[in-house]
Amino acid sequence: MQAGQDANLTTPGGLIVSIPGKALTGSGKLSAAPVTDPTHGTGWKVALTGGAKLAGTATLRFKHEFMKGEPAPIIVSTEDGSTYATAADVRVDHGYVVIRTTHFSNWFSTWWGDLLGKTRGLLDAVYRDAGSQPACDHEADVRKLGYSIKSDSGNRVYWCLGLDANSKPQLRVTNGRGYTVVSESMPGLTPVPPSSTDVVGLIANAIKDRVSTPGDTVTLVGPGGALDYTVSGSGTMLIGVKASAAGYLVSAGQFAVDTLSMILGAAGKTGMTKTAIAGLFNWESCLSGYSSATTATVQTGTQAANYFNDAIGTTLGCLSGAIEKAGLGVVGVAIATQLAWLISGVRTALNGFGAAADTALNPFGYTITLTAPATLPGLPAALQGKWCTKSTPGECFGAADIISRYPHAFVYGSSSTPEIPGATDYGICLESDMGDGSCSMAASEFIRYFPVGVGWNCVQATTEQGYPSCDPDFTTSHDPSQPRVVRLHNHQQDTVYHDSEAMYRVP
Repeated sequence: MQAGQDANLTTPGGLIVSIPGKALTGSGKLSAAPVTDPTHGTGWKVALTGGAKLAGTATLRFKHEFMKGEPAPIIVSTEDGSTYATAADVRVDHGYVVIRTTHFSNWFSTWWGDLLGKTRGLLDAVYRDAGSQPACDHEADVRKLGYSIKSDSGNRVYWCLGLDANSKPQLRVTNGRGYTVVSESMPGLTPVPPSSTDVVGLIANAIKDRVSTPGDTVTLVGPGGALDYTVSGSGTMLIGVKASAAGYLVSAGQFAVDTLSMILGAAGKTGMTKTAIAGLFNWESCLSGYSSATTATVQTGTQAANYFNDAIGTTLGCLSGAIEKAGLGVVGVAIATQLAWLISGVRTALNGFGAAADTALNPFGYTITLTAPATLPGLPAALQGKWCTKSTPGECFGAADIISRYPHAFVYGSSSTPEIPGATDYGICLESDMGDGSCSMAASEFIRYFPVGVGWNCVQATTEQGYPSCDPDFTTSHDPSQPRVVRLHNHQQDTVYHDSEAMYRVP
């Protein structure tokens, strides 16, 4: 290959390189070899070696089997593998894509047909189940405190109940669907929502979903996402997890974000997070037509599928503005003109899901029922739950039992026990019968709490109080390796000390 002579190279892979003689200086060799890139896959490394240099414009032709109506691909070049330039003038000519260039480097093509196939994969993910069974710390311990939980059957929602780092009850709910749902909770269950700057949060900020019951809290949960609730209420509390118009709309927005991520990557805009890409959309403007549609009634799977399909079309229609905001300039406008073909292909794919979409998007809800033990004001967390003796028939103590008999009972005081270091006595007012809000001895009950490691020897502990013996003596009922509770007698007026049997927390 010499200056002044036309040079042409045809590869078995369908690449044709043409250099007019006037665009060459020096002499050397023209080569083209396959090259791979982690983002763009397989491309071509086109090079001049020896003393030959490109001093004008060369033409590259890439052969491709086009789908019907498929537009010209996104073509980028790179010399260092980290920065990419997007070809601005890309034409289709008789089964070839043609570009003109004044430099040789590594060239990669992203075909719109391939992008359409990837968007189909995104839709497949929407219709598949997501998430997995979560695990909570101290699941057995929270049940010993008197909490119980049950739910509807099925795998559209997963949950676990345990204790958080502060030993407070915590419920974790995981969305088992491939799209965003809403979780509506009653008072007493406080959600700890994800950051409003994540993808779901950014889209959700533009829409609001209404609660079905005043006072409830609605939180959006993404596909496979988990939501933690702090439990502060008592009695029976419900969480309803269901599909909704708002959830379908957020899922459509997520689909648009994922689609744009693929387009930007193909155009050389790599390294952007999904949150940053979501920030390129003007969601309030994009979804303005749906401001009232989020309260639409979606009662069947077919209605849900139709709503979701329309929402997909709406959010994909917002891609052009986001592409321009991404800084692709005139190239971005060129890409935007090809979006109609992609959107049409996505709509065709959506229509092809048929009954599978109706089933996956069904709006039927899922209910979790959490029952917390009755709360006795002033009773420490360590004493919550039910405690019973090991003898038969047994004696028991529990806040729920006291509240059921004395609805206004409360713990009015506590004190350490000098003769039993580590133990604590609690006074419980069953009924305020003294006129000033206080309780008489007859309207009171007394409990002693023994934490782990604190033992009990009746004779030894009561001798200093002037009791020569214990009758009965329940020393042997105490196991210091476990926490215990005993119910104290209101009066000790006998010549001997009347002991009480130790009670242990029961499931």
